[in-house]
Amino acid sequence: MSSNAVKKSDQDLSCAEEIQATGREFEIYSKRFSGVEEAARAVTWEVLCREFFQQFISSRDFVIDIGAGDGHFIRNIKARRRLAVDLSPHVLELKKYGIEVMNIPAGEIAG
Repeated sequence: MSSNAVKKSDQDLSCAEEIQATGREFEIYSKRFSGVEEAARAVTWEVLCREFFQQFISSRDFVIDIGAGDGHFIRNIKARRRLAVDLSPHVLELKKYGIEVMNIPAGEIAG
């Protein structure tokens, strides 16, 4: 078998796995990190946003986080308007932080 055939097969497997995971994001990501690791991620994003990213974003800006996931970035950014876009329904949780949400595939934003 040629190396191209192996690479093609690997790509097909990745697509198949991705299709099987669609709609199961919350289940998958809720088990991805332990409580300690999740707390460390939260603190890391808080520091990154406050100490680095925020310098590029003014309080008058509109920030769109495409592929927002659990929202660690968008929750820690101060802006006039914040929008989180993600395919997974868990993005809806971000509404309680005053963040606008679009629960759609990123490719449908302009649609």
